[in-house]
Amino acid sequence: MFGRGEAGEGISAEGQEESGASGGWYPPATEKKSEGEPDEDLAKNWDVYENKTLGFSIKYPPTYIAEEDKDAAMTPERGNVLFREAASEEGTWKLLISKNVTVGWVCVEIISSENIIVDGEEAELVVYSYLLSDCQTVNPEGARSAVVVMDMDLGTEEELRNWFFRFQIDKSKESEELSLFKTMLSTFRRL
Repeated sequence: MFGRGEAGEGISAEGQEESGASGGWYPPATEKKSEGEPDEDLAKNWDVYENKTLGFSIKYPPTYIAEEDKDAAMTPERGNVLFREAASEEGTWKLLISKNVTVGWVCVEIISSENIIVDGEEAELVVYSYLLSDCQTVNPEGARSAVVVMDMDLGTEEELRNWFFRFQIDKSKESEELSLFKTMLSTFRRL
């Protein structure tokens, strides 16, 4: 789906803006399973967000808030939901879930890529870092994101049906944040 890229290649969702985020909610080290893997036991006591319009549910940590994107119309065919840490500023999000976005390439460096399962289907998780405006130089202070796109059908515009997940990563806590993202993804269900 994505493949590995050279400097100057990457992924984005058209119309989506980057927002930084700090802090975080992570499982205590004693509860953590293997590094970077989902911990489904941890999610047992999480809150459940359900969006009947878009047709999905997902669990999220009790320190997070779910918000529908006020700048985009919500229909059964399209929409965005943002999850942010309650202690963070409004407009600063950690996880973006979009239904039926257009995915294209921008200037990023792909850090890693792996196959995962989301709601019983294979998907690819890609971690990337933004490049500077020359599209050749890695921004040492640049944000990292992890992205998963599933149900992508590039040949059909009449039946848009893709799901796009983007998680903002604090580089100093990358392993814990990837584990948190994977744990949240492991609870995603289409209704």
